[in-house]
Amino acid sequence: MTQLTILTAQIDQLSKKEIIQAFSSLTPSKIVKAGYPSVSVLSRQYGPAKIERSLSVLFSDFGNSFDKPLKPVQVEELTAELTSDYMMRSLSLEDVYYALRELKINNQYGAISINKVLKSLRDHNAVRMETVQRLNESKHASGKYLHAERSSEQSNAPTNEQLKGFKEIYYGTNNKTTNKGS
Repeated sequence: MTQLTILTAQIDQLSKKEIIQAFSSLTPSKIVKAGYPSVSVLSRQYGPAKIERSLSVLFSDFGNSFDKPLKPVQVEELTAELTSDYMMRSLSLEDVYYALRELKINNQYGAISINKVLKSLRDHNAVRMETVQRLNESKHASGKYLHAERSSEQSNAPTNEQLKGFKEIYYGTNNKTTNKGS
C-alpha cells in the first residue's frame, strides 16, 4: 500500500474537510519516521511548478481559515520564500501542513501575516531537527545496548591459539628467543 502524501492526494482537488481528515494526525515524529521527501527533492522529481502549486493550495487553504484571508500576492510570496530558502526547502509538504495547522490552532493574537507564517515554519523546522536528533540518539543508544549485550556474551580476550601465534611471530618459531645483540 502506497503511503498517502500531500502531493499524491492532489490536494487542489480535495475539500478542506478531506485534507484535514487525511493529514490531521501528523506529528513531527510521524513525519520524520515516515520519511516524507523534502520540498527540494520533490521539486527535482516533479518540477518546481507542481510543488509550488501544492504549496499555494496549502497556504491559500490555511489563509482562508482567518477573518482576513491571505491575498494571492501573499500566498505567492510565501511559496517563493519556502522554495528559495535552503533550510525551509528541507521541509516536506507534510511538515508545512503540520506547521500551518499548528499556527491555525494556536494563533489567537490577531490577523495572520507572512512574518507569522515564516516564523512558524522556522520554529517547526527547529522542532523537526530536534526530533531527528532525538530519534537518531535513540537508535544509536539501542545499538550500543545491543552491542554491549553481545560483547558481554563473547569475550574479547585472545584465545590460547591466538597467543601462541603471536608468540611465534614475536619471538620466532617454536618459542625461541632471538639474540638481541646480533
